[in-house]
Amino acid sequence: MPKQERSARTRRTLLLAAARSFVQHGYTATTLSNICTETGVTSGGFYFHFAGKAAVAEAVVSSAARTLHRTARLARTGQPLPLQALIDTSHALAQVIRQDAVVQGSLRLADDRHRTFPRNAVTQWQDLIRHLLHRAAQEGALLPHAAPGELATTITATTRGVEVMGRHDPAWLAPATLTTLWGVLLPRLATADQLRLLNPAGTDAVDRAAAGALSVHGPPQDEPETDFQPFPPERAHRPNSWDG
Repeated sequence: MPKQERSARTRRTLLLAAARSFVQHGYTATTLSNICTETGVTSGGFYFHFAGKAAVAEAVVSSAARTLHRTARLARTGQPLPLQALIDTSHALAQVIRQDAVVQGSLRLADDRHRTFPRNAVTQWQDLIRHLLHRAAQEGALLPHAAPGELATTITATTRGVEVMGRHDPAWLAPATLTTLWGVLLPRLATADQLRLLNPAGTDAVDRAAAGALSVHGPPQDEPETDFQPFPPERAHRPNSWDG
């Protein structure tokens, strides 16, 4: 195996072990000994790839952000209805969360009160929800009383709760759970004409998006993160959001 490929695999192995440890123990209780013991990599080998625990945690968050962004982008591609795009994205993200240990680790790190990491997945998800709801409102797809900002907060909190519950019981992240959730929410926010066009179980884009996102583990550390697209100029203060 070429040296560069072996190095990339070692780095990925360390990243996965760190993510699993963050899920199990949290950031504070995770030690380099935990990570090195699980992988069989020496501490010297670890420091060849990462400067320390904070660096590997930031790498977990960054790698997960690429995966989640890619999932959201693929789920929305070719979907003209903002609300269906939101439904499909939620289902695709749930699939990815169920299967990707690095994404799970990133979401666990988002809960950490002792350290703040960039590209918080929860904040980016809320931004995307708000973006799609505003589009739906502009297209007349929302009921007159449905305020996009308030709805975004509600949907973010609800889906975040589903994700947290799913850490202990995977059934919470199952398609049936999200389908039921959307079945309850949609009649309270979408017009009757729009409801007839929506599928709370998601479309074929769900499986395609999840498979496409999970088939790529993200670029090496020194490769530019080309998956991220900034906001349009008027929103340039919020880079790397999923609605790019």
